[in-house]
Amino acid sequence: MATAEARYDRYSIVGDVIYVKLGADAHTHRGIFADSVDVTSETFAGLLGVGYAVLEDQNGHLGVWRAAAVADVDWDVGLGLGYKFNDTISAVVGYRALGVNYESDEFVFDVVQQGPIIGVSFHF
Repeated sequence: MATAEARYDRYSIVGDVIYVKLGADAHTHRGIFADSVDVTSETFAGLLGVGYAVLEDQNGHLGVWRAAAVADVDWDVGLGLGYKFNDTISAVVGYRALGVNYESDEFVFDVVQQGPIIGVSFHF
């Protein structure tokens, strides 16, 4: 995952790209049709959104952001708390959820990925 953010006052524009590859395999119980099953799912997603610092002082901020959605296919939302150590380094912790609901003919991809986020920023 790679992320970029441009801030002005309490407002920000955020963007990122994510690549996820998940896989699992198992042996079948009796092996009538197959001896094993192997499944792999790859996702490449990009985000462009806007953010707003709800609370802000010289040492940190509490911000929310919302990403642009592609029709009714996906959504992305997060909440983060940042802390500024000095003029060069800051950190953020939070929670993020990303959902995709795509259907085409008989193919269905309905997934929600969610969990904690943590990051360090270097300002220049």
